[in-house]
Amino acid sequence: MILRFTVATLAMAASLASGMAYADETFDVHVPLGSVQMTKKTASSPLVLSVDSDELVLESAYFPRVETFSGNSFLIFLSSETHACAGYYTWVTLDELGLRASPQFGNCSDRGKVMFTPQGPVLSLPPTKDASEAVFSLNKDGTVTKSGNE
Repeated sequence: MILRFTVATLAMAASLASGMAYADETFDVHVPLGSVQMTKKTASSPLVLSVDSDELVLESAYFPRVETFSGNSFLIFLSSETHACAGYYTWVTLDELGLRASPQFGNCSDRGKVMFTPQGPVLSLPPTKDASEAVFSLNKDGTVTKSGNE
């Protein structure tokens, strides 16, 4: 019994280490106009966001978490596979134009803080080894505007 458990445990650990085993993750993000489904099938597969017939394919080493919402938009962090840069953010919007994502933005930090202003949410990122502090306004039209230090 102990030998069987050990062999099974070692086989599972080896498949996890090689990237062969991965939980098929799916998460529905609810915004006023509907639900956006986020799916990542394997560790090496892309992140797929879909609603009805619209589909976005994004690269993220890990399944993202939703950072904040604003109307029919939500902010997610797309992690990279490198240690030099944790990743970038993207602002996903579902509206009458369909499903779309802003260009990726950030300074490689995954420690963003969202603040809410009368104009909408603002993402503030601390400085990194290679980049200064950065502040991004998340606009109601699904675009992003950088302000502050360049």
